[in-house]
Amino acid sequence: MVGVNVSYPDFSAGEISPKMYGRFDLKAYYSGCRRCENFIPQTTGPAYFRNGTIYAAKTAGGTKAFLWLFEYTDALSFALEFTDQKVRFYRNGGQVREAAQAITGITKANPAVVTYSGADNYSNGDSVYIDGVVGMTEVNGREFTVANVNAGANTFELSGVNSTAYTTYSSGGTVEVITEVATPYTTAQLFDLKFAQNNVDLYIVHPAHNPKKLTYASATSWSIADHSPTGLTLTSGNRPSAVAFFEQRLVYGGSTNNPQTLYFSKSADPNDFTVGTGADDGISYTVSGDGNTIQWLRGTNKFLAIGTFGDVLQATGGIDGVITPSSISIRPSNSFGVADMNPIGRGNQIFYVQRNKLILRSFEYSFEDDSYVPIDRNTVSDHITKSGINQIAFQEGRPNIVWAAKEDGELIGMTLEEQEGISGWHRHSTDGEIVSIISVPRSSAYHQLWLCVKRTIDGSDVHYIEYMADTPDFPRREDYIDGTKAEDDATFANLMFEAQKEYIHLDSSISFYGTDAGESASATLSPAAVTGTGVTFTASASVFAASDVGRELWRKSVTGAETGRALITGYTSATVVTCTILEDFDGTDAIPAGEWYLTADDFSGLDHLEGKTVSVVADGGQHSQRTVTDGTISLDRQASVIHVGLPYKGYLESNDLEGGGMNGPAQTKKKSVVAVGVRFLDTMFARFGTGYYNLNQIYMRTASMRMDRPPLPFTGDVKEIYANESLDDRDAGWQRAKRVIISQDQPFPCNVQLVIPYMDVSNV
Repeated sequence: MVGVNVSYPDFSAGEISPKMYGRFDLKAYYSGCRRCENFIPQTTGPAYFRNGTIYAAKTAGGTKAFLWLFEYTDALSFALEFTDQKVRFYRNGGQVREAAQAITGITKANPAVVTYSGADNYSNGDSVYIDGVVGMTEVNGREFTVANVNAGANTFELSGVNSTAYTTYSSGGTVEVITEVATPYTTAQLFDLKFAQNNVDLYIVHPAHNPKKLTYASATSWSIADHSPTGLTLTSGNRPSAVAFFEQRLVYGGSTNNPQTLYFSKSADPNDFTVGTGADDGISYTVSGDGNTIQWLRGTNKFLAIGTFGDVLQATGGIDGVITPSSISIRPSNSFGVADMNPIGRGNQIFYVQRNKLILRSFEYSFEDDSYVPIDRNTVSDHITKSGINQIAFQEGRPNIVWAAKEDGELIGMTLEEQEGISGWHRHSTDGEIVSIISVPRSSAYHQLWLCVKRTIDGSDVHYIEYMADTPDFPRREDYIDGTKAEDDATFANLMFEAQKEYIHLDSSISFYGTDAGESASATLSPAAVTGTGVTFTASASVFAASDVGRELWRKSVTGAETGRALITGYTSATVVTCTILEDFDGTDAIPAGEWYLTADDFSGLDHLEGKTVSVVADGGQHSQRTVTDGTISLDRQASVIHVGLPYKGYLESNDLEGGGMNGPAQTKKKSVVAVGVRFLDTMFARFGTGYYNLNQIYMRTASMRMDRPPLPFTGDVKEIYANESLDDRDAGWQRAKRVIISQDQPFPCNVQLVIPYMDVSNV
């Protein structure tokens, strides 16, 4: 027997195929995992528990949607939701709607009639969103169809809505028209759509329809029309199925009657395909060869890539490389055939799915071969794409990730850094099925992943649009060393507490932010004293209601020095309440809007999770689960920030441990893990060990931590020592296969930086 210990500081190879379990001779064996579920490997080595998703809206009619990107600028990008004969738009974390108008009444009738105040911008058939109604709360957070508009009376009906059993309308509420455009595309056709964008125009093709052009005028003003260019006959059998822009030309291809023919517009004129001999004239070119039915087109910096059923072809020009009627060359690349699915273009690199839908490939330049070659991107993880891929998207960030939605509803991702030769797969589960994905650029943040998710709610299937939450920035203790240790500890703890309120590790989540009361009214808050009872708090605008008695006012700690909590004991007016101060305030100056909280101990607006058992994170801390009833849950305590959503679990499991032995490798020899050490960063309540049923939870709370807050996230090393008796059921004692498992089964962050198992290895 020999005692050994090995280190595992790198998880960047992600989850590897069961076929690789014996390949301990490869680097990927040590930087890869047997299981990487709801964890994302980083290119730098660590792995982190994925962020949750935020609920944006139900799809039109709750039906299946296909997502696509409209990117005008980084600051003006949209996720497009294509459903049965409709397209809707999303940006800045929400659904695009017209300006809200005030509701002044809703009848208890069949159908319900809404009275509004404002411009008469409603038409029969419009989709509208209603929220903020007092009294008839059954209509809040819901979408309706407008009928029987009476502009003179400022009324319209909610089509098909019988409100006779609803509670009586009292006051308030707003109505917003959902921005949408009618399209000809049925649900069955959505995943066959192809796209190419030029400035404000998005060209859309499908072989069953004439090409369309979706045009942006403003966030709430879009139009769609047939694209009927000169010089191109678009009969029912000659409608393209592929489209791209290349060298200032619009290119169509892959029609039913001419599946191997390309049509190039005139240079700089996408509305004229007239063929001629001039350098700027249109071009018609038929690709030769068997199986070269055109599936997609994608321009690169060097050539036009033509994805066909049998190959990826390269179209280039003559001496100067520019394609003209007299100078065009299309050559094969000895690649593999492609699936009928939109690829991803990144400069000279193209990611595409092979025609069997089981292999992701990147078409890129090889210096060794002096040509472009197709790289198999899941050679060591060939199991990960089981069931097939139906859509891919590239998310730029830290790390860069190629995401794929699978036919079975699972989401998988590949962490990628080409310059370092890093690619590692991971898979992600949720209470539902991922239907479609798209990555949306942002001007001052990394790309944001948007998803269409099918969930079963109250016994029925419904589709939601959600997006993945961002990771908050946690303060570092070493940045606060200016005062005494006690002062610096307090500053750091205050800032960390505010940061802890921001992480979201729940799916289909919505959140309550106590700062909204002040921010929406641009209201400052002034305490009359820093301590005491019967203290008057005055807001600069109307923010309070009589029902606020029992809620609390908290000071947000912006620099780490601000303090203060007060219990509302009396209501005077919409701007004045009296309070008992629970924690002294740091001053009586007016607190700016956005820097104070009005807490809550209940949560409404959860209709999209009706009947579900949901997890709750209150001010970054643990809270017992709740079941959503009538769109509402109650909490055990007042909280300034609340996140509610569906829980999920994460697992990071190593391959069979290898540290060597006295006479060769440790593989197949009986081993005993006598201890496991793990280095965590900003982690809460994670578990680790050598067996799924006997994991140890890291200890979180210390005596110095405040009991009215969650424990501070743990950063540092933990180590568990095991007895390893021969019949010890904790980790099954001596075994030939031993692994280390990290688990996160609670909605809190977990960042794994290093794992070190300490082993005894026998000679047999």
